[in-house]
Parts: sequence; structure tokens; C-alpha cells
Amino acid sequence: MRLLGPHDLLTAAVTVKDGVTDAADLWPRTLDLIDRVEAMVGRGEALLELAEDLLAQAALTRAHVDEVADAAAETSARASALVARAEALTAVGEASLPRLQPLVEPLAQLADKALPIASEVVASVERDEVMSLVAMIDRLPEALAQIDRIAPDVHEILDSVTDLAHAAQGLPGMGSLIRRGERKDDDG
Repeated sequence: MRLLGPHDLLTAAVTVKDGVTDAADLWPRTLDLIDRVEAMVGRGEALLELAEDLLAQAALTRAHVDEVADAAAETSARASALVARAEALTAVGEASLPRLQPLVEPLAQLADKALPIASEVVASVERDEVMSLVAMIDRLPEALAQIDRIAPDVHEILDSVTDLAHAAQGLPGMGSLIRRGERKDDDG
């Protein structure tokens, strides 16, 4: 081992001084580097929060897409059922068509003849007349009930008039009155 001389001590002192100077020169750069690292960590945390928000929104979007897909599937199933029903009705209609065709043709001819008559009736009937007819129909059940009560009395009156007519035929001069009435009816 060798003993250190003054030159070695001076060299060591200069080396230490240079090392301290270099270290002192590194200190602002180190602080700047720490500031930059802290800024990058802050940006990284912000990016992480943004990524978490995007993932949450993606999950909500996926849930909404799932709901829309479910609704679309349900709508598709309902549409398929409607198509099946329409096809079944079409098949029934096509099967019934040969039987209905002979029935429809005479009705079409009848409708062609009846349409002008119906048009004349509609043109000639006033609203007041229709309302009067409706009112009369509304009263019809009550009138029918009264006819049931009057019918026996009418039969009695008819029987009495018939008896009176038979009795009147036996009166003198009645035959000439009957012939005179018949002549007036013929001239009429």
C-alpha cells in the first residue's frame, strides 16, 4: 500500500470538488426531472380516470345495445308471428276463394242494379224524415204491446160488424143499395 502524498491529496480534493460541483449542477436537473415525473404521473392518473370513464360508458353502451338487441329480437319474433298469421289467413282466403266466387258475382250484378236505386233513395230522403222514422221505430215495441191488448177488442168489433152486415142484408131495399155501391166502385 502506498502512502498518499500532497499531490494525491490535491488531486483527490480537486476530484471531490469536481464531484460536488457536478452533483450541484445535477441538483436543478434532478428537481426538474422530479417535476416532470410528477407531471407525467398526474397525466397518467388523468388518463387512467379517462380510461375508467370510457370503460364505464362502454359498459353502459353495451347494456343499451343489449336492450336494443332484445327489443329487436322481440319485435322480430312478433313480426314472424304476424307473418305466420298472415300466411295462414292468406291460405284460408285462397282456399275459400273458389267457393266464394260464385256467390260474389251475382251480388256484384245486384249491386250494379241496386246502386242507382239506392242513390235515388238517399237523394230523396231528408234528415228530418230519417229522424222521424227512427223515432217511430223506437216507439214500435210500446205500440206492439198496446196492439196485444187491443186485438181482442178489434176481434169483437169485427164480429159485431159481421153480424150487423148479415142483419142488414135482411132489411128491405138493402140489395139495391149494395148494387149501387158496386156501380160506384166500378165507375170509380
